[in-house]
Amino acid sequence: MWRQLQTGLSFPSHSTQQKCRRTYRRLSLGTPIQSLCADRHIPLIRPCQSPPPADDYADGTWTVWKDTSRLQQSPYLQEVVDFFKQNTRVTLVRTLRLAPGAEVQEHTDPTLGLHIERSVIRPTIPVFINDKVTFHLNGKPLGMQQGECWYLNLTDPHWITNESSEERINITIDMEPNA
Repeated sequence: MWRQLQTGLSFPSHSTQQKCRRTYRRLSLGTPIQSLCADRHIPLIRPCQSPPPADDYADGTWTVWKDTSRLQQSPYLQEVVDFFKQNTRVTLVRTLRLAPGAEVQEHTDPTLGLHIERSVIRPTIPVFINDKVTFHLNGKPLGMQQGECWYLNLTDPHWITNESSEERINITIDMEPNA
């Protein structure tokens, strides 16, 4: 079973960074990036229904998913999301921020794997990342680069450390695996 895969898809990092930095600042409603909390996220596609069923959140069939006004305000991010929508059903999409010096503790996402029935997968695209930001999967660091699209088996233990003085921002795109 695949544990991780650099998909070969790439969104030009310089272009992505500049566009996402402007978008992130605009979508953060004027809040400077440096003052956002460590786990700040911006939903770009979200469920129309709330709350989700606790036992099966990843199965996106429990609700209709709607583009947020924040996604509609960002033609570039809309373009990235639309790329995936051409091939499969896209559900939850977010930008996620990890503050300088912060970490995401080791955990698993038991409903995010290709081997899970009625699950979604969550490709991720690092937007702001440097050599002091490390994504660990099964105890091994991954060499993620800006703009690369990665599939990760998130049912396996994983964590992220940001030992830099800059934020780490990535885009996560939940989607139904297709055959």
